[in-house]
Amino acid sequence: MTRSGPMESTITQLIDCLEQEHQALLAEDVIALEPVLARKERLLASLSSLQARDRHTMAALAGLLARARTLNQRNAATLTPRMAFNRVRLNALRGARNGDAAVYTASGAFSAR
Repeated sequence: MTRSGPMESTITQLIDCLEQEHQALLAEDVIALEPVLARKERLLASLSSLQARDRHTMAALAGLLARARTLNQRNAATLTPRMAFNRVRLNALRGARNGDAAVYTASGAFSAR
C-alpha cells in the first residue's frame, strides 16, 4: 500500500457515500439517508484525522478530493430547493396556526383573515 493508502481509501469511501447520499436525496428517502449521513460524518472525521505527509501525496489525491468536493456541492444543490420549499410550507403552517395565513372562504373568495 502506498503512503496515501489510508487517506485514498477514506476519500474513495467518501465518494461512494456521497453518491449514495445523492440517490437518497433524489428519492426523498429519509430512511435510507440517515445511515448514509452517519457514515459520511464518520468518514469526514476519519479524513480530518489523517494527514498527508508530503506534497507528492497531496498531488496524488487532488483528483479524488476534487471529485468529493464536486459531489458534495451537487448534493447541497439538490437539497437547497427542497429546504426552501419546506421552509415556505412551515411558515404557512405557522401562520395558519397563528391566524395570520391567507385562506379561501367556503365560496372560494380570498380572505386574509
